[in-house]
Amino acid sequence: MMNHITSVTIGVISCFVLALGAAAELPSYTPMPGFPEEARGFGVTADALGDGRFVAWDGDRIFVETEAGAGVFSLAADGIIGDPAFLKVHPDGETALLGAGLSGDMYVVDMEDPGEPEVLVNTTNNYAGAWLNTGQFLFDRAMPNENEEDVPELAILDITGEPEVRTVVADKGMWSAGVVTSACGYYAYASEGMDGVTVRYKVNALREAFDAGTPLDWETEGVELGAFSTSGPAAHTSLDTLIFGGFGNIQFVDGETGDELGTADPAGEGGHVYQAAYNRATGRILVIGTIYSDAPLLSAWVSETPFESLPFGDITRTGTVDAQDIQTVINVVLGIEAEDSRVAAMADVTRTGTVNAADIQTVINVVLGIE
Repeated sequence: MMNHITSVTIGVISCFVLALGAAAELPSYTPMPGFPEEARGFGVTADALGDGRFVAWDGDRIFVETEAGAGVFSLAADGIIGDPAFLKVHPDGETALLGAGLSGDMYVVDMEDPGEPEVLVNTTNNYAGAWLNTGQFLFDRAMPNENEEDVPELAILDITGEPEVRTVVADKGMWSAGVVTSACGYYAYASEGMDGVTVRYKVNALREAFDAGTPLDWETEGVELGAFSTSGPAAHTSLDTLIFGGFGNIQFVDGETGDELGTADPAGEGGHVYQAAYNRATGRILVIGTIYSDAPLLSAWVSETPFESLPFGDITRTGTVDAQDIQTVINVVLGIEAEDSRVAAMADVTRTGTVNAADIQTVINVVLGIE
């Protein structure tokens, strides 16, 4: 299963946005010629490892960037078959969960040594997802109703024991779409794939729905941010700007206010279906454009500069990790309330779902320079 996953890497970044002024200027992009040029499945999905290397899965092959920023990919495995719905790196920064789309299979893959992974669980189908913490994964799937119509919903896969799946948001519209969580796991964002309406939920509310076995209502129990690209959010930055994929461009949206911040079309042609991955170790954005032909044709670009990048452990959002960050985590452990309710989630730097001595020690280690 994934019970062996305990370590934490630089890929785990906390949220909590302080008054940092205006949003960062949107980046420019440069081509990544070393990215695979053709997919064997229905497109490709990508994410970043904790050490800053991008990884991708095309429904058959897994590719791993040779080193962070290299832009060159090596073949790590093949024969991992499925409609590539998602590849999401676990908070350990090394292991990934692969969703095989219509087949419903989910694979656990050690990205350093993929081997021949076994199916962890079958979820009927799956479309997109994101880690809530080290033991729970939120995903969008479409389930048949009494009229044999597929109705999208949000579900949680819990791997703290034997894998278990429960619905946490029922009847979320007509079509599935992207799902992401905020950088510290305080919020989860999901979209309806027909009209692009995007809703924000508190992760604790979703976890409580899982525990109670009582799904939340899509229309009434979240916060509607607005209507954006119907593909839904594909990624989020360290400061929780949402990045939407879609036809013709990617779209940037403020995850707190719902304000549209701008768009980008790296190819400059308007004909690609785009998706994006954010690298929290380097702050770079990977944009993948697909043109569907006999086989999906791929192009990739990477942002020329880091975007909204913050150091791991920078809980107070000052740009450095120091004694103030250590004290913030200690305050949470001691039950001292902060003005912002997101602090407790932010202080869970180990992403276990609780704040404890391990989080204090982790931040201390960062301050001391202990890797």
